[in-house]
Amino acid sequence: MRRNTVSLLPALLLALTWNSTHAQNAADGSLPPNLLLIIADDLGVESLASYGIGSPTAVTPNLDRLAARGARFENFWAAPTCSPTRAQIVSGRYAFRTGVWSPIFEYADLLGLDESPIPPPEGSNKEINFSPLGLVPLGWRVTPEMRARGLPPGLPLSERALPAVLTGGDSNYVAGGFGKWHLNSDNNGYLDHPNVAGFSHYSGIPFGAPESFFSWYHNTNGTASVERGYADQRIVDDTVAWIREQDQSWFAWVGLANPHVPEHLPPTRYLSSDARNLDPDDLTPENTQPYFLARIEAMDTLIGQLLAGIPEEAMNRTYVFFVGDNGSVNWSDPPRPVPPDRAKGTIYQGGIHVPFIAAGPGIEPGSVESALAGVVDIFTTLIELSGADVREAVGDDRPIDSRSFAQILRGDPNAPRREFLYMESSFGGADSAAVRNDRYKLVRISGPDGERDELYDLLQDPYEERDLLDAGNDGVAQIHDALMSELLRLRAQ
Repeated sequence: MRRNTVSLLPALLLALTWNSTHAQNAADGSLPPNLLLIIADDLGVESLASYGIGSPTAVTPNLDRLAARGARFENFWAAPTCSPTRAQIVSGRYAFRTGVWSPIFEYADLLGLDESPIPPPEGSNKEINFSPLGLVPLGWRVTPEMRARGLPPGLPLSERALPAVLTGGDSNYVAGGFGKWHLNSDNNGYLDHPNVAGFSHYSGIPFGAPESFFSWYHNTNGTASVERGYADQRIVDDTVAWIREQDQSWFAWVGLANPHVPEHLPPTRYLSSDARNLDPDDLTPENTQPYFLARIEAMDTLIGQLLAGIPEEAMNRTYVFFVGDNGSVNWSDPPRPVPPDRAKGTIYQGGIHVPFIAAGPGIEPGSVESALAGVVDIFTTLIELSGADVREAVGDDRPIDSRSFAQILRGDPNAPRREFLYMESSFGGADSAAVRNDRYKLVRISGPDGERDELYDLLQDPYEERDLLDAGNDGVAQIHDALMSELLRLRAQ
């Protein structure tokens, strides 16, 4: 094992930058709520039965129950890929401010470990791995030669990270991080970055996905190791154990590995549906969908274990957020009607329209929310739910793109709502951005051949099959110009 170290000064300085209102909670004998954020990896809305969009869908009784006791958001956007989504959650700022535009690639050669997780243990189920390049060997990682050509940096240390904000000043909070983080690189502390960002304890996958779900590189507070078992079971076990140790309010980040590749059949102990009868050896690049849905079912089973493992008293004052970090990946053959060529990695709805479910004190059970919101808004929402003043907590020396939807969750009819929703990406050789209002969506794609705009009516055409700019309908130019004006206004700030 190798210890990776970096100065903790940025996090310590952040802790001195604000005075929270948490102290009042302690003074009157009450504790602020716990905050549990569960992030699924590569999960679009079409794969969950509770959204009623795709077919077939996974069996997810625990997420169905969570939606029944809370709110399900219908118009929630994430970035098209994983690191940019996480950067927005952690900073409350878009990629054009943080510089995290695309996935942060892996630096496995810097771990300093002689041991490798590949091949996985004998008897493990068959796995198939994909990258943006297509089919790749299990355990494929970025090479030093690829890194020398230039790769995306990690989240800058200058960003005020959510765990540090929640635990800073007079806060009553402690923060623990588990599973996928995917914001660390050699420019921000590498393995130490989760702790620098404010987690008092971190245990998880140092890269974008496990090398194998049955054997993977692991990071525990800056110490690298190779672990075996089942990756998401380890994440849930570590989370529950940490929560049970806490005697104060906590924030827990739970970045699950499923349903990201490698494709595989999970152990049948996590499956109650007919997926139990799948043959793990029938998995092929052309036959992935049944295994993809089985992995969502396994993820749901483990979410059930996580929620059941939290003591009742703590759960009664816990806000639970569940979100997909981007759309489903095309290699997994996600359920239709989402087009496979407009899935993860694209700015189209299949790449950015993700499930978001929230449950907790004051949230109306079984509610369905049509408000526009996105992963960037989780930042200020969690800060507000913690009882802190957002501007006091974050400071006023930089633009914050996050807009809290805490009042919407509490059912306030006068809660402020977004008029526009924005997202951006730089992936696959093209830069893209999208902005929408409650009906129309503008897409701008910039590549080697120049710029092009597309305009869609999401109410009439939710899967973006008919570009209104091609149709020449009356009023299209006015709609386009209004959305473009908002895009340009935002990027000019």
